[in-house]
Parts: sequence; C-alpha cells; structure tokens
Amino acid sequence: MNKFVVFCRGFILASMGLMCFSSAAEDAFNILQTLDYREEQQELYPDSVRTYHFDKSTNTLYLIGNNLDSDITVQTLYIWQYEPTSHLLEFNQKVVLDFADNEYINFKIVAKIDDKLIISNQDNLDSSNYLSSIDLNDGFKLVKEVELFPGMGGYINVTQSSENTIFSLIYSQNAIIATHCTVNVTDITCQDVQGELPDLSNFTTSAFYRTYFLVGFNQFLFEISDSNTGIAKAYIFRFDEFGNIFLLNDISLPSNVRLKGITALSTKSELFIYSGNTNLYPDKHYIYENDQWSDSGFTPGRGVEDINLPVQFVADIDYGLGPTCRAIIYSKEKLSLHYTNQTRNLLAMSECILIEEEYGLSIAQSAKIIQSFQLANTLPITQLDSLNSFEWTQDQYNEINLKNYYTNPSQLTIKGLPAPLTFDGEKITGKPGKKDLFVPSSGGNYEMIDRSRVEVFSGTKLLTSFFIHFKNINDAPELISPLSKEYLKAGGSYEIAMQDLVWDPDYDSPLIYTFANLPPNSIVDDYGGLQIISAKTGKYSIGVTVNDGQGGILKFPLEVEVNSNGSEGGSSGGSIGVNVLVFLFVLLLLRSNTALLLQRRKR
Repeated sequence: MNKFVVFCRGFILASMGLMCFSSAAEDAFNILQTLDYREEQQELYPDSVRTYHFDKSTNTLYLIGNNLDSDITVQTLYIWQYEPTSHLLEFNQKVVLDFADNEYINFKIVAKIDDKLIISNQDNLDSSNYLSSIDLNDGFKLVKEVELFPGMGGYINVTQSSENTIFSLIYSQNAIIATHCTVNVTDITCQDVQGELPDLSNFTTSAFYRTYFLVGFNQFLFEISDSNTGIAKAYIFRFDEFGNIFLLNDISLPSNVRLKGITALSTKSELFIYSGNTNLYPDKHYIYENDQWSDSGFTPGRGVEDINLPVQFVADIDYGLGPTCRAIIYSKEKLSLHYTNQTRNLLAMSECILIEEEYGLSIAQSAKIIQSFQLANTLPITQLDSLNSFEWTQDQYNEINLKNYYTNPSQLTIKGLPAPLTFDGEKITGKPGKKDLFVPSSGGNYEMIDRSRVEVFSGTKLLTSFFIHFKNINDAPELISPLSKEYLKAGGSYEIAMQDLVWDPDYDSPLIYTFANLPPNSIVDDYGGLQIISAKTGKYSIGVTVNDGQGGILKFPLEVEVNSNGSEGGSSGGSIGVNVLVFLFVLLLLRSNTALLLQRRKR
C-alpha cells in the first residue's frame, strides 16, 4: 500500500507544500491526487520513464523505466491500479523485466492483449527490432520474442491494429515493408502484409521519409520527399485485422516540401495537414468519408501555433488535451484548435493521459510524480480569435457573431453597447438610425458618436475590449414643418429667420442659404436672415436653397402675398393693406418654443 498519497478537494495542505484546486475554478485543473516519490519511497518510481500504457479494460497503468544507477538495458515495470469512480491510483507492484539477457533499448509498450503485455524494443548492438510478449500472470516471464524485419535494422513503426493483432512497417530500399503479427496465449506469429503499396521507384535511396500513425483510424500517413528530384508525396493507408492494407490517398505536396506535421481528430473523422506552405498553422483540412480522405475545401483557421499536434479527445466532445498537458478546444466554426486559459497547476507537465471526458493522469518522465486531475469546467470560455474594431453604418443592419471569437458566448457579459445595438447570447446586432448617432453636447448642441468602446467579461473578469466605429450617412437639411402661404400687409417691414424654418439632421454648421425671386427692398445675411422693408403689394414665390456643405441640399419655395389687410382675401392691388398678425404669431411661437424646435430637430 502506498503511504505517500495526497488527496485534494479544494484545500491547502500546508505541511506538504501542495496546493489543490476546486473543480469550480475555471482557470485551473482540479487536482484529485498526487503521488510524490521525490523524497520518500523513491524506489516506487523510476528515475527515467521510457514508456507507459493505460489499459482501459482493466483500469491499469503500466510504466517501464530505468534508474540512473543501472544499465540502460535494465528495465523495470511499475504497475498502478486506477479506480474510475474516485479517479485515484494505488501502487500495485514493480518487477525487473527479463529479456533473456538481450540488451534492449527504445522500449515501447504497444498493447495489452489478454494477460500479455506486448512491447517493441531495439537491440543496443545492431539496432535490430523485436516484439516481446510478457506474461502478467506468470511471474512476468518472457513468453515469446520475434524479430521484426530481420536484417533491416533501423527505425520502425509499431501499433495495435485490432484486439489481438500488431501492425508494423519499415521503409527500406525504395519500398514500404509491412508486417502483421497475431498474439495468442503462447506465441506471436507474423506475416507480410498483403495489399496496395505505392511504387516508390522514382525516389532515390537518400529520400527523406517519415510516418505518422492516425490514432483511432487504423491508418498511417507515410511522407516522402526527395531533394534530388524535387518530388514530395504523402500516402495514407488503412490496415485491418486480417493483415490487409489499402491505399486511401495519394497526396502530391509542393516540390521539395517536407510536412511540418499532422493533427488527426479520430472522434471527428477529421485530419489537418501542415504542408509547409504556411508556418506554424495547418493549411489543409480533410474529412474521412466512405473509406476516403477528401479535401473539405475549407481553409483551417489560425488557432494553436504548433506542428504535428497530438490531441486527445475522449468521446465526441470538443474539449481535450494537447501536448504538454494543455487543455485544448476544437472550434468547428473556425476549423481550428485553441488552448484554453486554464492554468496547468500540475507538478509535472511532460506527459498526460486523458482517460474519460474530463479526467486524466499526469506522468512525470523524470520527476517521480503521478497526479490524477480533472480538466475543470467542461468547455470553458476560450478565445478563438481577436476582436479588433468594427464599422457600423447608419440605417444598415449589421452583426458580430461572437461564436467566431469565443467558445460559449452565451456565458459572456457585454458592456458598453450603444443603443440600439443588443447582444442575444451569440450575436451583437442592430440597425442604428440617425437619432442614435447624435447626443446632446455640453453647449446645448448635438455631436456625433464617432465610436463606442465595448467590453467583454467572463463573470467579473475583463477578457478584452474593442471599438465599434459609426459611419454617418449625410442627410440634406429638412423643413421643421410644412410651410403655408404667408400674408403680409403692404408698407410694413418684416424679418424672417430661416433657422426657425429649417434644421439639419447631421447638425452640420454653418448652413449656407441662397435666395431667388426676392420681393423689392429685401435684405439677406449669411445666417439665413431675410428682411422685407416697406413691403410692396404683390405675390412672391421666394426660392430658398439650403446647403449643408457636405453634399446635402434642400430647395423649397416660400410663398408670400402682400395685400391691403395682410390676410387671405385681401386686395393685392390699389391701396396697400397690411395684416401680419398670423405670420408674426407663427414666428413668435416658433422662436419662443425652443423645446419644440429641439424635439423636431432630433428626428
């Protein structure tokens, strides 16, 4: 029974110097358990972890490593049992592995098949490759050992292809050679793989090559590029449990280009390829349908700046783990992967295993620590892209879809939105009119809102801010109200101010007034003032033009009749009669009721 186990439930253990976080914290992992062998019981963890494997069928963690005071060919197997309800580990046992005195290096646990642990390894002397079967129930004895690709020492790829079969391949002499091995109780039998393999005779023997296994697909991508010929290719194969191989895709790459990496999302049947055309970001997106990878035609978004990105998603959710134990989000809208802002409050962040949805294990390669943890709140708010600035034009509908910028936008709080813009939990929408763009100024006039600063919050935490710039569409000056014919008494003198009759929706100043067909003895000024002195009998249609200087022009007639009594029906010939009471009353009303004018001007 392991004595040095720390259980954490959101409190601080001061005596051990370890801090554990509550699952309610969005910005940190929830540490459930820490197994720390750095000071005591050091023998329960190797100095250097070479390989590990978690068997989900038995919830068992297997770890192989060696110690600094021993030969690198001496490997020890360590075993822990994982309890899936409490998500805690308990040390089981350790045993020095016996490989019949063979000096093996480059260990990799490939699979656990029945009660056998299948390990690939490489001979320290001649780099030959082997597949070994260790019996977990019979003293961890070596049951069987077979050499893979005899006489072809070098780097190989090995993976479990089905419940009891192992698939491996090697590139040698302009050819891909593949082997299919079956594991049973006492034996491992291997045979050459049958099926489609590409003709690589156009490549020289010095061509660069590399293999990526597409985890979860029983597939691998083989990349090869030749600097001598300029030819670069990527082939995708599928293999089955019967030892057959199928060529799915033959992808031509730009001349002399080596792939920067791939990201395979097995639970989503999607593949991103970093072909080298753009640094750091994938530039091709493929979808797996009908036993074929097809280019989706969509350009991946700019998310995580990484290459050959290993991603672990458990079940069909968009939340998981990326490299170095960083929580990661997949955005379907942007076709991109993004690290969350969660703090990796782990004592070691070299290797992590995601076991189920939000629970995982952190395995230190050299720090003698194992931790179990919870990713914390599923699908936290994560920034997908930068909100910069947006332009909103008067009388035009526009929207900002925050799903393109954040995960879970419904959990955001938006502050600083000017009316009539609104946020519905996904989009900022609105159609600002003229009256929304102008506000009263301190001098009693009106001024335009050039821009508004909008803030985005997650709870009380300010995530970012951005500006919305408003574009005003210039409108021509308008009449405050419809005009009727005015009657003046002959011989009188009158003053009419155009600013009492006209307003500009954009509050442009100054307005420029011009007149035509003025009555005799008329005087005008630069501010739209019109004086008629000693009015002469007659009917006048005064042409008024108002220019706001921004391209907006208003033209209207001012109808005036000068007659004997200044009223409708009066004589406009012979003696001069004047009655201007109605006209003066209108002017008096307009000038005295400034509130009415302001109200009209704000339309």
